[in-house]
Amino acid sequence: MKTEVEKILAFFDSSVNNIKENKTIIDHKYIRHLIKSWKIKDMAIDESGKITNQYAVNDLEKIMKQIDNVALENIFYILLLKNNVEIRNAIFNKNFEKGIILVNICMGIQNNYFSKVNKNKLNEIIINRLTKAMIDNYQGIILSYSSGDYSTVIQKSRIIYENYIISLFISANKELSEPFLDHGKIMKYKLLKKIKEHSLNEKAEIKQLLNKYGRDFYDDYGWTKKVIGEKNNRKLLNIANKLGVGKELNFIYKLSSMLLHANSLNISIKEKDGLVDETLNISNRFLTRQILLYINEIGIAKSEIDFITALLLNKFENG
Repeated sequence: MKTEVEKILAFFDSSVNNIKENKTIIDHKYIRHLIKSWKIKDMAIDESGKITNQYAVNDLEKIMKQIDNVALENIFYILLLKNNVEIRNAIFNKNFEKGIILVNICMGIQNNYFSKVNKNKLNEIIINRLTKAMIDNYQGIILSYSSGDYSTVIQKSRIIYENYIISLFISANKELSEPFLDHGKIMKYKLLKKIKEHSLNEKAEIKQLLNKYGRDFYDDYGWTKKVIGEKNNRKLLNIANKLGVGKELNFIYKLSSMLLHANSLNISIKEKDGLVDETLNISNRFLTRQILLYINEIGIAKSEIDFITALLLNKFENG
């Protein structure tokens, strides 16, 4: 007698095989057939790259129509493969199971206390937004992990970690809340400056901010000036070290930076080599700590803080 799990897996396997039997999947066999079927030797391509042989143009249009006609089946096929992998991971992979439970608990906690965030306190608004961003990114981590996209797991782990550092820093230095939010306008201005000419109003707004905070507010971490006086020390690693969480930053930053560039690590990283699981464990820890920071920052009842702390630490750090 088959279990429900076995029935679900059998359904996916059967669905994938049925589509493959129709021979409409665009795979290496499909491409090989197209190449062997192509009989025109000279497409008469001009200097601009345009095909001038009208027979070739007509035949290519027929091929493109054939491809368009099987697009829907290929979409279903890819989704079935993806879901098949994710369901098997959900059933058999303990890291995936742990991650799903963690993100659901964290999302539930944040949503439960969202109404407690004081809209008049910028530090609470910032930490609430950073917490939401971390939860969203962690969801992406788990989905990427389940489908074998380990590079994305590592990149998003860096986002989670950096959000945690900034949350800690704002919590410890609440006077930086307003400059932190204002600095977002500087960052947007600098980015858009590379692709467009700013309006007079946009330039005037930036000038006002620089008059308010000083010329070095234009720098990447210019918003930290009130706390970090020395300009050369206004760096994320220095902030992390100051908060006692610099060790993990070194690991995640270097690993994620390596994966941004073409190298042998990028094309060979696998779950079993330990790097992925270690990165996932770090993300688990910092998402857990972010939730604890969040509930302490918005000031809920001590009994509730104690319960949530015990739940998260025992289940996801000590369990």
